[in-house]
Amino acid sequence: MMNSRAAALDGLRGVAVLFVILFHYWQNLPTGGFVGVDIFFVLSGYLITTLLLDELETRSFRFSSFFLRRTIRLAPALWAMALGTTLIVAALSIPPHELPGDLGFVLTYTSNWKRAFIERFGDSFYFSHVWSLAVEQQFYLSWPLLLAAGAARLSRSDLLKAILMGVAVVTLWRWLLLYDGARTFRIYHGFDTRIDELLVGCALAVALSMPGLRAALVEWLRTRPTLSATLLAAMPILGAYMDIGGVALAIFGYTLLAVISAMVIIDCRYNPMSLSARILSNRPLAYLGAISYGVYLWHQPILALFIASGSAFGLEQKRVAFLLTVAIASASHHILEQPLLRWNAARRSRERAAAPRHLQPAPGALA
Repeated sequence: MMNSRAAALDGLRGVAVLFVILFHYWQNLPTGGFVGVDIFFVLSGYLITTLLLDELETRSFRFSSFFLRRTIRLAPALWAMALGTTLIVAALSIPPHELPGDLGFVLTYTSNWKRAFIERFGDSFYFSHVWSLAVEQQFYLSWPLLLAAGAARLSRSDLLKAILMGVAVVTLWRWLLLYDGARTFRIYHGFDTRIDELLVGCALAVALSMPGLRAALVEWLRTRPTLSATLLAAMPILGAYMDIGGVALAIFGYTLLAVISAMVIIDCRYNPMSLSARILSNRPLAYLGAISYGVYLWHQPILALFIASGSAFGLEQKRVAFLLTVAIASASHHILEQPLLRWNAARRSRERAAAPRHLQPAPGALA
């Protein structure tokens, strides 16, 4: 059975993907649901850095192994979504819109740059959401090697300072781009302008690996058991207030939303009696979080197919689209994603068993 800490983090993923769906289903309303992506970025930074720190400590880190695991985890479901959407559009003779041109960007994880420099808002249709997956893939390509180099040369406290300095540099870079007249659409989608949220998650992982600092952060939040839940509920309100096209979001909003997400993660991980952890451990929400990758992948194509078919997209159609999204995501999770993860785990076990003893990772290395 899933422990409460893992369930709460899955529940946070569930909330994040619900925020995103809310934003895309009601684009004409100030829902602020785009903050779900901010939560996903911080979670990714935190979880990946926690994994990498463990592997670096046990000397089991190999970039090729790490990247292969990420590819096996993420790429097949993305390919299935892209292929499935293309076949459905062709079979139903639905207008393809930007689909043919988008496919190359989707499959090469470069769609964020297309949206940053080529598109206007609304140009993409079926795959307008995969830009965030491109940002994360670019993070997977760069961060492990940077972290390995930093961890080999710096103490944990200095490593933390270096990451926080990186957050400050990215924030300053956004200010400079705005001053130079850059579109907020470019800032919203650029890897260089959104990496600070992933870095906040990275900084959180490093901070929580330091016993004294971890104890201080956990205790500070433990004495404020409702704070992170209140701020989590306020995130879409803050997002609606700042708006994607607003200057406030680009100047300080992304970093503020990332810090709130980090506070929620601490409560989920270390304060099981906090309001955040208790709410997010709810089983339906945790299950939605467990399949959130598939939900995120499929919600936009299904929404686009409804609209492209010419049908109205009222409340009943939204309900059907959401249920269909959850059903496909659940099938993807159980039929495609989990079997591939089990296969990969078995493959790695065989490799470790076949390796000479002096080349095997130390006991306790995190897979």
